[in-house]
Amino acid sequence: MDPQDNKTPVAVPGLRHWEMVEVKRAQAVRPAAGTNAVSAAGAASSQGSSGQNALGTLRQSSSGQNSSGSAGTAGNGAAANPEDLYESAFSYLKSGDYDSSEQYFSQFVDTYPDHALAGNAQYWLGESHYVRGDFEKAARIFAAGYRKYPKGPKAPDNLLKLGLSLANTGNTEDACIALRQLESEYDSGVGPVLRRAQQEISRLKCTS
Repeated sequence: MDPQDNKTPVAVPGLRHWEMVEVKRAQAVRPAAGTNAVSAAGAASSQGSSGQNALGTLRQSSSGQNSSGSAGTAGNGAAANPEDLYESAFSYLKSGDYDSSEQYFSQFVDTYPDHALAGNAQYWLGESHYVRGDFEKAARIFAAGYRKYPKGPKAPDNLLKLGLSLANTGNTEDACIALRQLESEYDSGVGPVLRRAQQEISRLKCTS
């Protein structure tokens, strides 16, 4: 789901198989273990508009933003069961209905913040903004996801997409911080994610 610097919405082909069936593997998700780095990248988004929170600081705003960093929730038709709600959100994402996906993932993370799939839902919520080119909001959501679920299976992906989102906003310095953090904290166990981060580090000419 990486538009490779193309800011137009893209489809969602090529999802890894385990991501397609991750609802059935929820028990493998490890609980978060305290907050972690990203503080440098987190401070960066304070350069935005006066009404914008620092990266990952997703307080309720007058515009109706919720703790996930996304405005609005799914309507009364949303599934009450968390797994059904997650599957609905993911189906919308795969079909390219990013507005509905955003609403349902947002409702999931707000309603079930301690669910085994909450970290995954937070990540895909960020993706729903990323693929539409809303990189500032995506960066805030990815940063929050990493902070809230640093030991979850999507933690490396959150750092990668945080770096890519920041790069797409022109914030190269903090993009490099996030990408370098991914490189230093994770080994070959996340090979594809790590390789993508290293490619971006090279493209951005990040220094050590």
